[in-house]
Amino acid sequence: MIANRPKSSWKIIKKTIAGILMVSGIPVVLWSAFHLGGVSAWERELALILLTLVGLPPTAIGSWLLWTVARQSKQEQLEAQRCRAEQLQSTFFRMIVEGDGAITPLEFSMATQLSGQEAKAFLDGCAKDYDGAFDVTYEGNIIYRFDVQRKQLGQHDG
Repeated sequence: MIANRPKSSWKIIKKTIAGILMVSGIPVVLWSAFHLGGVSAWERELALILLTLVGLPPTAIGSWLLWTVARQSKQEQLEAQRCRAEQLQSTFFRMIVEGDGAITPLEFSMATQLSGQEAKAFLDGCAKDYDGAFDVTYEGNIIYRFDVQRKQLGQHDG
């Protein structure tokens, strides 16, 4: 069933149709533009008719199709980045709760498949955003610490 065809198949179909339209339209546009300054009125009229009816429509439609494919790809890329950021944030929150506020770049890298540098950069950003601190062990490893104590409002000490 055509309605269930994946989005990438539609992109390929759109790109193919756009390519065919552009390949057929652009040469006519170029030929017509060259002959619009022709010596005879008949040659100028023929060039204008071909430009208007045969050259511009497929070129315009092909350009529009390529533009929509590019826009769709950009939107899909932004959506994938947003989902990845949400996934990283969720993993971070889960890990600091499980680790009682402590997390290392290696642990985060292993859980998220980020490189060590990317994991460290992410955790540096979280330390800034959430007032985290870090300790450096004797071996030179970094441990990020975040306050995850659950404080209940309205309760006072005895």
